[in-house]
Amino acid sequence: MFTIHIEMPSGARSRALDQDTEELAIKTFQRYVDQMTPWKGFTCDVVLTTEGEEVMREHITHAA
Repeated sequence: MFTIHIEMPSGARSRALDQDTEELAIKTFQRYVDQMTPWKGFTCDVVLTTEGEEVMREHITHAA
């Protein structure tokens, strides 16, 4: 099982979205990154894990 979630600098964490296959998980991960990258004044990490181990992390940051 693969899990994608968003982490905010404040420590807040989104509810995780589970995917059954690596292919679907990577597509979902990339979709989250693509959606959040253009947001002005926004900072977060999009994280992909499997069995509690981090597989991918994308740090998104934009100055206000």
